[in-house]
Amino acid sequence: MRRAIHLPVWEVGPSMRAGFRDPVTDSQATFRALMSAMAEPGLWQSLVLTAEPIPNEPAGLLSLALALLDSDVSFYSKDFPQTNEAIRFYSGASIQSAAKADFIFLNAESLRFKERDDQLLSFLGSLKVGEELAPETSSTLVVTLDDTFSHISRDSPQSLSLLLEGPGISAERHMNDLGLSSLFWNWRRQQQSLYPLGIDIVFIHEARVLALPRSTRLHFSRQPARAFTGQT
Repeated sequence: MRRAIHLPVWEVGPSMRAGFRDPVTDSQATFRALMSAMAEPGLWQSLVLTAEPIPNEPAGLLSLALALLDSDVSFYSKDFPQTNEAIRFYSGASIQSAAKADFIFLNAESLRFKERDDQLLSFLGSLKVGEELAPETSSTLVVTLDDTFSHISRDSPQSLSLLLEGPGISAERHMNDLGLSSLFWNWRRQQQSLYPLGIDIVFIHEARVLALPRSTRLHFSRQPARAFTGQT
């Protein structure tokens, strides 16, 4: 995962919402939450929200972006117009195409349309996976989840049960599919053959973050899933 070296510039314009209440402390706490999520794949961690979350857009996304982005990195996002404006204002990060961006911000709804399978696979296939001598130049995919995934039953036949293995997992860990399609998860499984290249994936729901770094091996499982609670 590529990360910014410098802290964002913290200013508040007349038409712009405030950032963190305590820019340095809150930014560091948010970054630590993400690092904890990366270190323990499949477990939820708590984020610090900005002082004035943007209505009707995911509150945790702006917090995460302000902790990660600066003027040296770029992002792609088509689902969150006001958040995009705030990210550019505070961090100076530039907007790029999905194929060039360092960070990809998507609503989970963008990954659910089965009638768009070819289009979705083409989009995911265009994201940067890094280079042999510079795997850190890959994209980081950040997916915001709505309440759909939190209502998925562990016993629902429509829900995939996922088994996670790898660094940060003592034996194995189970989670459900977060309401995303089997197409998406099959794509994620195929990414495993590229390691150490590949894409780190981060999920946000309200003020919580869960990560699946490229080093995590994912399998389909028949055991009960535990996505929302993040149980081991």
